[in-house]
Amino acid sequence: RVRTGISGITARSPALTVSLGTNAVVASVFDDGGYQLVALDRARIETYQRVADGEVFATTPIEAGLGGVLPPLTASPAALVDSMLADGATGLPGPTANAPFTSRYRPRFGLEGVGVPSAGVSAAPGGSAVGGGVSVFWGDLLARRRLGIAVQAQGRIQDVGGQALYLNAVSRWNVFATAGYTPLPSAVSAASRVTVRDAAGNTRDGTLLERGIVRTIVQEATVGAQYPFSRSRRFEISAVGTRLAQDVDLTQQLVDNGTGRVLDRGRVRGNAGAPVHYAQWRAAFVGDDAVFGATSPLAGWRYRVEVAHTVGRLAFQSVTADGRWYLPVWRGALAVRAMHTGRYGRDEGEALLAPVFIGQPALVRGYGVESIAERECLRDAVLGGCPSFDRLLGTRMAVANVEYRLPLDRLGFRAVPVEVAPFLDAGLAWRAGDAWSLRPGPRGAAPRAERDAVRRPVMAYGMAMRVNLGAVIMEFFHARPLHRAGGGVFGVNLAPGW
Repeated sequence: RVRTGISGITARSPALTVSLGTNAVVASVFDDGGYQLVALDRARIETYQRVADGEVFATTPIEAGLGGVLPPLTASPAALVDSMLADGATGLPGPTANAPFTSRYRPRFGLEGVGVPSAGVSAAPGGSAVGGGVSVFWGDLLARRRLGIAVQAQGRIQDVGGQALYLNAVSRWNVFATAGYTPLPSAVSAASRVTVRDAAGNTRDGTLLERGIVRTIVQEATVGAQYPFSRSRRFEISAVGTRLAQDVDLTQQLVDNGTGRVLDRGRVRGNAGAPVHYAQWRAAFVGDDAVFGATSPLAGWRYRVEVAHTVGRLAFQSVTADGRWYLPVWRGALAVRAMHTGRYGRDEGEALLAPVFIGQPALVRGYGVESIAERECLRDAVLGGCPSFDRLLGTRMAVANVEYRLPLDRLGFRAVPVEVAPFLDAGLAWRAGDAWSLRPGPRGAAPRAERDAVRRPVMAYGMAMRVNLGAVIMEFFHARPLHRAGGGVFGVNLAPGW
């Protein structure tokens, strides 16, 4: 019956009071910036009274049949807010010649932001590596259309790649298209035994040494759509066209096995064969309910389940399952990740397809290719491979990670957002037909006899520290690999936690 409310004047005063001696019911009503007392005399049910300052200032007859209605009997007059909500014209310009100019909304792209640059450097007894990249995003005022461009550099001008993305979210189905150019360089070192024939017709044993870079060029174009079920879950479907090509840049030396003298030198540059074309369709279900801290997620969950089918020159299927959970514990969070990705089918081992490599810092820290020293390989590594490195490659992989992330601002250190995270990483890479076991092998370098006969997990533990510098997030880590020779590996990345 009142538009404001019946409440006590103080925290302990009653909102409704009944006097047994006088048979009166009194309620306190907040109205017009102050409190009023509304009384109902049960002995004289024919009237109710409004009381202010102890004096009756209004008496109203009660209509028949309304004796059980709480005071006030008549509803309070409309409040100021109600009247203003009902009045849609006051304060607005009328239909005059000076009415504001209106026009149809036309989307225009404007800069939304520059992504956090990703770069890193890793140093170990085997060498060092440097890489980096940056991304830029544009969008319209209503965020219905977005455009993004990313550039990634890996050292040489031939190794600069990039990707462009366009997203149209005008309807419930968010349509997107991408185009990318990605060079994948890899260092190679090989030797083969040859027979050398000199001008006189004499033959001798020799060795052809080849060292250099083999670069796989991946060119992709994608068209797809996303359907969001909620703010945290969506379905994706896409079609992808891919062109794979490979070029080489090798230096060659021909060595006389008897004398060790270099007989000839040369350089080979150019394409390594005809390019390969194929198409894929992909479907994925994605969820993301993570709550980010200053440097990494600290609560919630994230997952992605994706399948892909390939048609054309190559025939294989791809599967990705990636789940991440962040559980708040004490003043930090326990972060757990389990991931599997792999290719299955007739051409899963095609040489032009880049193998999966679990030694990346984002997967298993402490096993980077630049950190593997020559002494970790067999003496005949040039001719027979390097098991310490080969066991990190495959067409399928499984990775598990555990971290405890502790932001130091929760311990009172607030100068710069810093997070420390002791971690444990484990990973297993294998190919079709390989025998594998989830039981880790002996600690240290890969055994000579085992080589690639049985694939086993590699593990590492250590400490990471992430610092948010505003424009970038830097991660410093020191990893102690359990299944390779040598000491710890130190690394720096410019990237947030997974």
